[in-house]
Amino acid sequence: MKTINLITILFIMLIASCTTQSAIGQLTLGKIVNSLPVLTANKQTLITNYSKNLLEISGIRGNFSDVKIVQVDSNYYLVFTGPTYKSSLRTQTKPGVEYVTIIEDGVGDGQHISCTTSDCASEPKGGVPSMIGLACLPCANQGKCTKTVSTASLLQ
Repeated sequence: MKTINLITILFIMLIASCTTQSAIGQLTLGKIVNSLPVLTANKQTLITNYSKNLLEISGIRGNFSDVKIVQVDSNYYLVFTGPTYKSSLRTQTKPGVEYVTIIEDGVGDGQHISCTTSDCASEPKGGVPSMIGLACLPCANQGKCTKTVSTASLLQ
């Protein structure tokens, strides 16, 4: 009887932990309108926070002037652009849901991953996080792409 109670308690704790973790740190960035992604978050706040964090963690001074949600194939990316650099973070969407979010507890072990490049900044598919976010997709021209990993949010 004690074994069943202990298993029940552990199961409830596991479910509660998963539920809490999935709700924590979700940042809504935009929504899908007429099948197109539209940024609804404050652009200047995103640019300021991301630029500061990227410089602090990777030493890259992006001088970003714009940020938008870009669809590449069936994936959505939050893309920061400036005169030299493009920097991308993979976002989350759910089929049939109109919101585009970043899940701030990130990919495995709470990692937040972005990819930054100046070598292939004009390529939509180069220098962006891979499908599972563990690597940056290579530039078609073999250019360099810097992967930035943080245990804290890159956007806050």
